[in-house]
Amino acid sequence: MKKLPMLDKSFIMRKATGLDKDRIIQLAQFMVQNDPWLNYDAATIEHLDKEINKDMASDASHLVVCEREGQIIAYGKSIATEKNPVERISSGWISSVVVHPDFRRRDIGTRIVEELILFLEKKNVNEIRVMTRSANRPAHRLFKKFGFKNERVVMVLPCSSKTKDGK
Repeated sequence: MKKLPMLDKSFIMRKATGLDKDRIIQLAQFMVQNDPWLNYDAATIEHLDKEINKDMASDASHLVVCEREGQIIAYGKSIATEKNPVERISSGWISSVVVHPDFRRRDIGTRIVEELILFLEKKNVNEIRVMTRSANRPAHRLFKKFGFKNERVVMVLPCSSKTKDGK
């Protein structure tokens, strides 16, 4: 993979630390209100809080942030999984790439994906997977730049929030 030119010096791309946790959660909370593609809710934010701690303690996870003037404006996460006994491969997942709307179209998402791929390649995964919503064309374009291909279809059946007895 060819290395991209550096971002403007006011942008700092780095591995996340424990000090970033609250600022990552703040960005996620902002995105809940302002991004049609991000499928976060209050429970997801609470889960994110717990996941960040696990990710920072795990050699299999990589959490990267982009910071500008002390503000986290983007983050991404990848995870290397164990070898799947059915498929007999180890895979990596890019589980999130989030960029504040005011900072999009500046190659920040591209840089984050590049960093996540490099991490997973160092983990010797056989393939890297990502899942996005079918209507999220900007994400599709981003991942296709790196050679990702559509391989699977995930079908969804929306269910009512009622229990089986109708309550």
